[in-house]
Amino acid sequence: MASESETQKPTEKNDEEICAHVVGVELPAEFGGFVKKVVDAIAHAVDRTFNPYIVACLKGSTLTVDIYHQYIPIIETCDLGCELAMRSMSCVKEGYIEACYKSCRQAVREDSFKALSKTIISVKRELKLMRLKYTLEIDKESPPQHVKFVINL
Repeated sequence: MASESETQKPTEKNDEEICAHVVGVELPAEFGGFVKKVVDAIAHAVDRTFNPYIVACLKGSTLTVDIYHQYIPIIETCDLGCELAMRSMSCVKEGYIEACYKSCRQAVREDSFKALSKTIISVKRELKLMRLKYTLEIDKESPPQHVKFVINL
């Protein structure tokens, strides 16, 4: 039996949140072997069409994985395409370019959402195969461009 001075007190380190950007970075050692497998499985299930930004955070026995779609660079390309199209067709009438911008931006956001929906289905499948319990949070933006998985390890 250990004396009172030898008894280890629970450290606060277990409750400390550790976060890492998933793609292209080695996860910190604190994530551990099984958690790394879970994060890798999620990262491989993510649709890459819209350059996803994935952040994994571990706090105690809870892993959160945020997946964001970065569609803004595509929208900027879309804007340039609208301008070039209007110039090449010699269209300078007011309203045409704004209609093109609106239509193009909406199409990009909808395609990004469809890719995010595929990601959700694929990640759910991976988590189910690993027999992990999780909750899913989808942002309130319309259409959503961010999803968060909260996984109980």
